[in-house]
Formats: sequence, C-alpha cells, structure tokens
Amino acid sequence: MASTGSTVQIQDVVDYVCSMGDLEPITSVTGFVSVVSITLANDVMTDMLAPPLPWKFNRVKIPPFYLNSWQQDYAGLQKTPIAWLEGNGCFALDINNTSQPKPIIWQEVYNGLERTSYQFGTPCKVDWLPNEQLHQAAWPGPNVLYKDPQGQPSVPANPINNIRDVNANILVLTTYGLTGATAPQAPANSPAGTLVPDGSVVWTIADPNAPGFRVSPIPPQTGVVYQMHLTGQGPPPTLKKLTDYINPIPDTYSKYFRDGFIAYCTRHSPNPNVRKDFPLAKQNWIASMADARGSADRERTAAGFYPTRGITDQDWALPVGPAWPYGTGGVG
Repeated sequence: MASTGSTVQIQDVVDYVCSMGDLEPITSVTGFVSVVSITLANDVMTDMLAPPLPWKFNRVKIPPFYLNSWQQDYAGLQKTPIAWLEGNGCFALDINNTSQPKPIIWQEVYNGLERTSYQFGTPCKVDWLPNEQLHQAAWPGPNVLYKDPQGQPSVPANPINNIRDVNANILVLTTYGLTGATAPQAPANSPAGTLVPDGSVVWTIADPNAPGFRVSPIPPQTGVVYQMHLTGQGPPPTLKKLTDYINPIPDTYSKYFRDGFIAYCTRHSPNPNVRKDFPLAKQNWIASMADARGSADRERTAAGFYPTRGITDQDWALPVGPAWPYGTGGVG
C-alpha cells in the first residue's frame, strides 16, 4: 500500500472522545472499554475503506505477470490481499514491442467474470478471484519446454503455467525451463512461497486464499506478449487492541477516522436524544469524506477515446459489451 504509516493509535481517539461529556460513558464501560472501542474502530475502518471511497493511500499494486497462450486464469503469488480492482489502474502492456512508448490496452474491471473459450489477440476484461476459485491445470508431462516470453516476437506455445499437484497444492511457474521425468509435488498444505523443482523448471506454491486473476477473452497461441499491470484497493484491516495504529489511514486523514468514531459512539449512547442523531451523524461523516476525496483528487478518472486500430482495418468478432459496444458491423 502507498500509505507511509500512521502515528495515531485507537487509544488516542478514545482519549479524545472521553473528553466529550455525552459520549464519554460509551468508551468507559467497566470491563468492556476495549471491546466496545475496538468494535467501533473496526466499524469506522470498514466504512472508510468501502468501495465508494477508493483512497490513493489504500492502493495495492499487483506484481506484473505475463499472459500465456490459451490461458484465462492466473494464480497470484502476492501476499497483499485486495478488496477490488480499480478500473483506472489496470492495463496490458505490449512488453516486447520495440516502439517507445510501448502500446498499452486499458482493461475493464469485472466482478464475476465468466469462464470462456473465446480467443482474441487483445485482452480487454479482468477480474480477481481467490486462487482456490480459479482453474488450475494438470502437469503438462515430462520433458515439456516452458519458454520465457521476455524478448519474444510472440507468445511461446507454453502449457498453462499454474497447476495443482496430487496433494492439492497450487503451483505457479516461476522459473522457465524443461520439466522433469515425474510430476512435481509438495506435502499437503505446504506453506505459500515453497519452491518445488521440476527438472530445470521451478514452481512456487501459492496461497489458495490469495488473489488471482481471470482475463477475457483468452489469449491465442503465438499472439502478442502482454504483461498485465493491475491496481486494486486493499481490504479494511482488523484492529485488535487499543494500541493498534489506524493504518493504512495516514495522519493527514486521521480527522475522518476520529469523526467516524464519534458518529458511531452516538449509536451506542445510553441517552436516547444522542442515539437518535446517529443516522444524520453518519450521513454527514460519509459526505465529508466524499468531499475530502474530491478535493484531494481532482484528476479525471475516465474520459476519452483510445482507438487501437485504423478505421479501415479488418473487422473482428468481439462480443458486444462495454469493451466493444458496436458489435461486428462490417468494416471495409
């Protein structure tokens, strides 16, 4: 994440609220001060990092990976979890193109992208799923060459580069080469990051709950080598003790965490006159964060047309959708 770290602890927020007469009893309930305060802090954190508020400080940059011929699902090795992908931060780079700058294709972000056998030279859709929910191939067999796509004029005819071994481990190709005589395997439930040799090929075990990715349409064999660059938002962390810092929220935005904590305290007030103010207090807090984000982020998020080919080029049979809204009408 891009955050430089917070110096504000939950306890600091609680101490501030304790100075407010109407709210002080909520954070000082005998025997329950930690439980109540930590629960409220987690509620605030969840709302602050919810989908309507894609803060820049909460961005997660996914390690780039190569698309492979005939492969739709790509198990991920990154340890950082993600909540959703950002539509204005995902693109495919024509990595081996010698022109400068290298051509890029912006990706449409989906939630629930379906499996497909449809092939096309240009990827245009991407979704994330836990590795466990992605398709994992079988070992391709002995003496099979996995060729490094870097520097190649087109995608090598490699087999699928994430597989499942006999003990249900998910293996991701991390060193290209020639497979060995027997299928690679590791003990059941081996930890993520474990290296598994296979001839001159090396596989790395992926966490089944870590984010992986699905693209559509699937790349054809020997097509352009695309390197995927994806950006997402991190999920809200779980705060566990009063000495926890409010990361990833930086100090410059700690005011909004404190305001949210105050709003949630009204919901738990023993005073009905204070408690009835919660809906309006929360509404005003959410609105203030939206205004803050708008003030801090005035860049356009999506605008313009980006043609990828000339108007007299050959027509292609892409399915109708946001990536290709005009169907397959004749192009001369």
